[in-house]
Amino acid sequence: MTEWAMAKSCVMSADISYFQLVTHLGHTHLVAEAFAVSTPRTLPKKHNIRKLLDAHLDGTLLINGLATQTLIAPGDIVDVGFPPAIEVSTGVAVKAAKNYRAHFTDHSFPNSVAKQNWPKDLKSPFLEDAQLYWDAIQPWVKSYVQTEYSSDADIVSDSELQNWVGDLKSNGNVGQFCTVDGQVQEDVQTRDCLTEVLSHLIWQ
Repeated sequence: MTEWAMAKSCVMSADISYFQLVTHLGHTHLVAEAFAVSTPRTLPKKHNIRKLLDAHLDGTLLINGLATQTLIAPGDIVDVGFPPAIEVSTGVAVKAAKNYRAHFTDHSFPNSVAKQNWPKDLKSPFLEDAQLYWDAIQPWVKSYVQTEYSSDADIVSDSELQNWVGDLKSNGNVGQFCTVDGQVQEDVQTRDCLTEVLSHLIWQ
């Protein structure tokens, strides 16, 4: 193997490790798990936000449980197939999930794209497809939220919703839920904020 081929192999190995451990496991499965636990624990089945999220979180805990028992167990696929030791791999995924949850709004599609400072004329299949999904999800969720809550005051006075937010903060370590008028919000107190949180979670 030439030095160039070896260098390419190292980069490809690092790239696949980052994608699977950080983007896939950490930023997707482990982030969604916090919501999958808090939602049925704090929102009754009749609550319309629970009804919305149940469809999108269905199977999350089952899949994550199976992954813990198989894919990321010692001696299994991740341990054998990825360069880091299994305890390092799982540590990377957990750290990625914690960072994502703590700075939740930073990772919403529009905010994450804005932080990259990419050229406006950048051609990217991911950006183009992701934008289509966001443009379909966000207006629909906004309409759903505005149908359920006639004002921001209704968001604040919904004790069940606020219990959900509190549980996400205290047990799920979710913070910086949304960005409203350029300001990062540590609580969900407006319809715009709830719209961003739900759109983000569904898009994610």
